[in-house]
Formats: sequence, C-alpha cells, structure tokens
Amino acid sequence: MKKCYICLIFLCFTFTVIAQSGIATYKKEWTSFGSEEGMKELKKTNPQRYREYSKMKLARDRLAKRLKYELKFDKNEAEFKLPKLMSVDDDPFMGLARGPSDGIYYSNLKTGNTFFFTDSFNNSTYLIEYPPYKWEITNEQRMINGFSCFKAKGTLKTWDGSLEVWFAPQLNIPLGPRGVTGLPGLVVQVEYGAELFTLIDIDLEEKPAEIKKPEAAHEVTLAEWKEIQAKANNKIKSLIKGDKE
Repeated sequence: MKKCYICLIFLCFTFTVIAQSGIATYKKEWTSFGSEEGMKELKKTNPQRYREYSKMKLARDRLAKRLKYELKFDKNEAEFKLPKLMSVDDDPFMGLARGPSDGIYYSNLKTGNTFFFTDSFNNSTYLIEYPPYKWEITNEQRMINGFSCFKAKGTLKTWDGSLEVWFAPQLNIPLGPRGVTGLPGLVVQVEYGAELFTLIDIDLEEKPAEIKKPEAAHEVTLAEWKEIQAKANNKIKSLIKGDKE
C-alpha cells in the first residue's frame, strides 16, 4: 500500500510544469576500467601491458576530476554538455576521461524529443533522436549531497539495457544528465555503464544562454545509429582480419 501511495504522489508531480530556468552542474567519476577479472589475468600474463593500462587508468581518473558537466534548462528546452576546457583539452588522455558518449544532449520539453549530437564519428556530424524513457519508480530512498532521493529504473524500446537513477522530487525539474527527461524531479545521480554523474551544484537564479537544437549532416533514429555503428565495427574487424591473413 505504501508503494502505491508513493507512486500516486509521483504521478501527480509528473503533470507539473516547470516554471524556472537555471544551470545544474555535475561531476563525473569512472567506476571501473575493464573487468576486474580481466585485469587480474592481464597482470599475470602480460605485466608490461598491465602497467600501461594502469597508467592510462590513473591519467583518465585524474582528468575526470576536472570535468564539470552543465545541464542548462528553461521551461521549454534543455542542453547537457561539457564546457570547453582550454587547459586540458589537448591532453592525450582526455578522450579516455570524456568517454565515447560525450557530445551535446538536447531535449525539447514541449515535444518530448531528445537528441544526441556528436562530431567524433566517421569524420561527420550526427544527430541521434532518442525515444523517451519508460520509468518505473520505486520506494527506495537515499540521501545524496543533502537531497532526499528516490530510485527509478528506465528502459528504452531500442536499447537492451536499463538505466537506474536517483532523483529529488523537491527539485521539481524533470531533467537529468544525457537527455534524461520525464521524472518528477531533477536527477541527482545516474550511472551509465562505468560513468557515474552526481549533482554538485544548482543555480536557479542564473538565466542560461539561448538553447538551440544542434544541426548535423545526418539526423537518424537510435535504431539507425546502432546499425551505422555495427557496420563500422564490422568493417574494422574485416580490415584487421585481412591484415592478419
């Protein structure tokens, strides 16, 4: 009965329209570097490669501490991205710290559409449309950085995995990192694979600069994007196989 009561409260929050604008800032931490068992095996079989990977992990984690992602929003649109960092952008390990899913995430709260913009694939620009998450809100609670948060699980139609987030109903902003929308509160913490994003600051007084949907040479759905990546990976595998023969 308690769980049903909580869910009813959340459903009421879902229909509340946000009236403020601002900027939420998130830090990112890496929670792993490959599989633990794989690294243990590598240490035994190839100590030199293990030392190289350990050096890469240390550099990645060191740089990640300097990354502060911004979620800018108003009552109609939102944008999530990493501001340019002049002092470390040229570091050879910055790509590891940023990760493969770095780019611009744009959300239109009126239409419910979310897009991911990337310019780091196939020497071109792509704008990938994401379907909305389907959320299951639980009654699990946790305090994170002073906010009372509830746990929610999200799924996408064209994605096999699921996403677990912690959101704060007291922050009546239905947004989160990387295009998350549709929850009755701001996402305070979310983990994408080995990337953990945590809210560290929110400014509801500052009005963000104009938010615009990015333009790209190719605009595709998430399903089409997965096919494009699969073909590219198969091409690389064929080239590697050809070199070995």
